[in-house]
Amino acid sequence: MTGLGSAAHPCRIGRARWCGTEVALSSIVVTVLLSVLATTSSLAQTPPPRPDPAPVSMAIAESFAAQMAGSWTSAVQSAHPVYDWVESEVVRIWPERTDGIWLYQENAILGPDAAAPSEPGSKDRPYFQVVIQVQPLDAHTIYTTTWRVLDRAGARGGWRNPAGFQRAWMGDPSCPGVMRQVASGYWEGGAECPNSWRGATRVLSRSVRTPDTYVNWDRGLDGAGNHVWGPRDGGYVFTRKGAGS
Repeated sequence: MTGLGSAAHPCRIGRARWCGTEVALSSIVVTVLLSVLATTSSLAQTPPPRPDPAPVSMAIAESFAAQMAGSWTSAVQSAHPVYDWVESEVVRIWPERTDGIWLYQENAILGPDAAAPSEPGSKDRPYFQVVIQVQPLDAHTIYTTTWRVLDRAGARGGWRNPAGFQRAWMGDPSCPGVMRQVASGYWEGGAECPNSWRGATRVLSRSVRTPDTYVNWDRGLDGAGNHVWGPRDGGYVFTRKGAGS
């Protein structure tokens, strides 16, 4: 989940384009991921249960967080005219905490297409900054809480120095979600939370993750359930940098 709590989103800024129809990528994995996303629309219709205060093994949370961490890019997908070139940095912060695994995520638009050089300074102008708390629900399910970042300027670039990330930069929790492990290294899940951007009353977020790919699909809906912002037929596709095509 990446669009929750952000000030802007690549599907609705930049070249005033909307993420649209199916992306013509060569990877069969991407096609499968988008198909799974399309079939999980009821996943987060009810609020996820909070983690039980009783001791639960942190192994599943550690596994998910380790897979989520790293440098990610939508460079391949940016060849399609409705998707920008976005990079996402995810790092672990506060490893001493025992109330879950804590991550900081920062996304930036580098330009309209990875075929051209990135725009100067774009990496240091993130449109999205959140803190994510990861907790185990059971042996195959994790509970995520997305926290707002209040001091966006102070936190900017925090992925370069995770040990220096300050708790004072973090705001209130904005959205809970659930991710389920469907096979080793493969996850699917989502969230549904209040949202007021462009007339929306709620946002639906769907995510699918594999060891080296993840898809995130956020859509804003109004009170009548009408789509008011975000991609209609598929989300952004990120691959791990250095993992190959």
